[in-house]
Amino acid sequence: AGGGRNHANGTVSFIGGGYNNRTLTSEAAIAGGVGNIAAGQASAIPGGRSNVTYGAFSFVGGYRAWNRGDGSFVWADHTEEDFESLAGNQFLIRARSGVGINTNDPAGAALNVAGTVRATMFEGAGGPLVFYSRDGEPVEFKINGERTLRLEPTAANPFYNQAPNVIGGSRFNQVAAGTVGATIS
Repeated sequence: AGGGRNHANGTVSFIGGGYNNRTLTSEAAIAGGVGNIAAGQASAIPGGRSNVTYGAFSFVGGYRAWNRGDGSFVWADHTEEDFESLAGNQFLIRARSGVGINTNDPAGAALNVAGTVRATMFEGAGGPLVFYSRDGEPVEFKINGERTLRLEPTAANPFYNQAPNVIGGSRFNQVAAGTVGATIS
């Protein structure tokens, strides 16, 4: 342990180092950094600066991450404003240059995932949902596990790439191989 002006004020609380860090309750831990406050029971701050958690069993880190609810994870980038969780059981990330999962390049997106994403629902606000297909794979939409719409890429000819096959209705509907720009509704 090291640093200076640190104050561990809770039973079995821990401060590993840094400067001007404070634990205010039992079992709270701050590994280091500057000006961090762990005020929630069994809360943790790995480091960074000006992070505060009042929630029990919570984790905050980075720069100016704040938490008021129990069981939350809050991570904030180096932006000159507080990033605050107002409820419990949240997982919040502020990363102005984006978040990458299985990739080190968010490519300008708020979230870039390299791999399959499974969700029970997608919702868009103010803009279209955009779907990309790679390596000639079709895009399918399903309701209750059954295909309702399939968009199939067509021949490798650049003229035809803009005319996918659109197959709706029954999952048994299909377009013959080599067909370009067909629609089954």
